[in-house]
Amino acid sequence: MRYLKTIAVTAVAAAALTGCASKDSKQLVAQYAVTSASVQQRVLESYDMALESHHDAKIMFAVRDGASVNDLLPETFEYSGQRRTLRALVAFSDALAGLTSDEAYEKIDQYSLKLAGSLKKLSENEQLPKQYKVDTGLIATVANGMARAYMDHARYKALKKILKESRQTVSQSITLLREDLPAWENVAKVSLRDRLNVTMGLLNQPNRCSQKAEENGRCVTYAFTPQERFEAFDRAAALKMRLDNLGKEFDALDRALASLARLHLSVVDAIEADDDRSIDALKKDVATIQDMADAIKQFQSAVKD
Repeated sequence: MRYLKTIAVTAVAAAALTGCASKDSKQLVAQYAVTSASVQQRVLESYDMALESHHDAKIMFAVRDGASVNDLLPETFEYSGQRRTLRALVAFSDALAGLTSDEAYEKIDQYSLKLAGSLKKLSENEQLPKQYKVDTGLIATVANGMARAYMDHARYKALKKILKESRQTVSQSITLLREDLPAWENVAKVSLRDRLNVTMGLLNQPNRCSQKAEENGRCVTYAFTPQERFEAFDRAAALKMRLDNLGKEFDALDRALASLARLHLSVVDAIEADDDRSIDALKKDVATIQDMADAIKQFQSAVKD
């Protein structure tokens, strides 16, 4: 009888430990999802800044030289694939955060579909090597089972299955974004420099026509009030600060994405093993990357013109 009681107590203790570890791993996934979305939003902010700078430079050239309607159209360069990948990663992180939140049960269908859909979009990326593409049929089946599961344990088990199957898909997609950063930095750098040079030329030589304007017969001279000159030079100073700090911003994004790609693989491995020590260590890594994302956000806000 005593032997049976010992077995029962041991089983209860083991179940409690397993439940504790599972709870910790679920917290890790939730924290990772929020941090991942934070980093991805910072990258998206830099994308938007680069495109906005490209547009503004075009307008400044038009102000100086005159322009036709066609002149106002931005130069075409390939960026739609990166933005689709980035938005799919954001959707993946949002769904992951939702599935590990308190409202997961109420919106399980919505989050499950969003998670499966985001992985399908990542796998449709032509730049992603075939060996890293996820089995979308399997993911859809597991996601459907997760949505129909009654017990929280069963739902989390299905989620772990999806994370395991897609670990390389997500990590390699993040790596692809990192590899594209130099191109985005170059677009931003050239555009900011062009806008700054045109602005300073108009302010310092308001009565001088550019060679292109003279050739096109569109020469326009300018007169500025002291207040207008003050405001224009103030904006030029902000442009200069943004241009000078652009390298630091993209270096920080590069480090954050590199850390995030490695972290994703480690998080999936840790929750699969359900090991307390690994999970606790990774929570610190998640916090460190979140600090990186917060620092980039503050930096981007400080240098906006």
